[in-house]
Amino acid sequence: MKHHDGFYKRILSCRQMVSSYLLDYVRAGFVADMDMATLELVSGSFVSDDLHSRENDVIWKVKWRGADAYLYVMIEAQRKRDSLMAVRLLNYTTALWLQLRDSGTASRETGLPPVFPLVIYSGEEPWNEPFDLSSLLSPWPESVLEFQPKYKYYVIDERRIAKEDIAARPGLASLFIRLEQAAFPEEVQRIVAECAVRLAGPEYAGLNHAIAAWVSYTVLQRDGFATENQLKAIDSLQGVNSFMESNIQKWIAGHEAVGEARGMARGRAEGREEGRAEGREEGRAEGEAGGIGESLVSFLESRLGSVPEKFRMLVAKSASADLLRALRDQAYRAEDLSAFVLRMEKELLKTGGGTKGA
Repeated sequence: MKHHDGFYKRILSCRQMVSSYLLDYVRAGFVADMDMATLELVSGSFVSDDLHSRENDVIWKVKWRGADAYLYVMIEAQRKRDSLMAVRLLNYTTALWLQLRDSGTASRETGLPPVFPLVIYSGEEPWNEPFDLSSLLSPWPESVLEFQPKYKYYVIDERRIAKEDIAARPGLASLFIRLEQAAFPEEVQRIVAECAVRLAGPEYAGLNHAIAAWVSYTVLQRDGFATENQLKAIDSLQGVNSFMESNIQKWIAGHEAVGEARGMARGRAEGREEGRAEGREEGRAEGEAGGIGESLVSFLESRLGSVPEKFRMLVAKSASADLLRALRDQAYRAEDLSAFVLRMEKELLKTGGGTKGA
């Protein structure tokens, strides 16, 4: 988790990426008047030790409508939902204002600069937490509530953005969001190859290295495609792409072959026992689903830990090879076991999955 946050911070510390997120995915009128050429990463001298040391916080400042004053953009990268996010961000905002005052950047004469709080969320479950601080307050008369802080933040929920909306925005942020949404290794490899071409220039060196490190951790090392020693020699998207081209297809082929061959063998055995053509066909179908289900559970446990017995039983009862194969593809990108299992249990119960013996 900590490594992931550090890689995210590196990506969001690249001006080209932040500019793309703001222009392409923030639907707020003031963004069009930002002078993106003036985007400047706020250095540690302007931020308290507590604020600056946070792994997943990045703060930028940008000029607006050509004025000398800056608007500050506070970006929080999140992988888990937080019902008190409005409180947290308000705390960071006030800490930033106090630091700007103490450094002499802001004063009573100049006033405090506006701060735009932006959450970039990449978690499994939809972000359905309160956006407005007022939504968190307990019921009180308006005469009391009028003295409470007014504060809200903006969320980009990356995994819920429709593919057609991403395709309509060909910026760098869309390229990275496609990586976040990719469901299986071949798709990741194709997008990495695209990134390698698009970010080949020297002006993208920092972003190239940052995304390469992110892919190396979230795809290659974490999922067992490569060891830490193998990855030490890879420091660019070009290197990641070359490694994936040479190795991932072999891994996928072996992974699918083991699970599906096991299921087909069991299916043939069941078919022979019944001794009828219909029985053989049903046996093969159920055996194929069983093999894919076994490989799904095995894959999840190898990456994220032991799965609940209820989920294991639902998978075992499903006779839909297509459904289980789709779930296995989604499992490849799962990051939170509890959230993924809960969502998949709902899917299996909703569809029935062609329950065996029904």
